[in-house]
Amino acid sequence: MTATVIPAGTVVRCPKMETGKVVGHGRAVVLGLFNETDPTSGYLVWFYGKGAKKCGSLVFRREMTIVGTIEEMSVRTLTTVARGLNGVAGGHALWMRAGSLLLRKRATV
Repeated sequence: MTATVIPAGTVVRCPKMETGKVVGHGRAVVLGLFNETDPTSGYLVWFYGKGAKKCGSLVFRREMTIVGTIEEMSVRTLTTVARGLNGVAGGHALWMRAGSLLLRKRATV
């Protein structure tokens, strides 16, 4: 059985963990697989809704619900994501993608 890999830039809804306890659910952007060679190892995600923590969280596939992609985000939300991803470990490629997408969307508005 092969597991389908969720691509970086996918927006998901998943549980937020702090000190080993679930403190709620929120929207996050998938940064990529935790272990690139093992799709069952979990994903690094970055929560963009409330405050910008400079680290990703580990979430497993069964805990995520896909709600969209960064391409579907509004200019305002994409601005938050592009600013917040600057400096997040493992998020450089997605930061560049979000910034490029933001410039294109601003040019058409």
